[in-house]
Amino acid sequence: MTGLTATRLADELERAAAGARDNTGLLSWLDEATLPLRGRSAEIGAAQRAFSQARWAHIDSYKTRGDYSPEAWDKAVAAARRLAALLRPLSHVQAP
Repeated sequence: MTGLTATRLADELERAAAGARDNTGLLSWLDEATLPLRGRSAEIGAAQRAFSQARWAHIDSYKTRGDYSPEAWDKAVAAARRLAALLRPLSHVQAP
């Protein structure tokens, strides 16, 4: 997981957002992979935390509903896209 560029992580966030709402493994991986970049700015830190919270709410929706909530998925997608947009300008910065 180390050594991925901000651009690659942004691409993967966009790919996850365009994917199926039951692909929680990719969201989990991206949550962990983007964590080291939180310190790059307060805005990125807030966006990464929002993505993490939305991802967990999406997972929790399955526990309470028996399937994944479309509303929780939409929030996770929006958070992923927001984080991707903030990471793109970092271009070739690598996640430690």
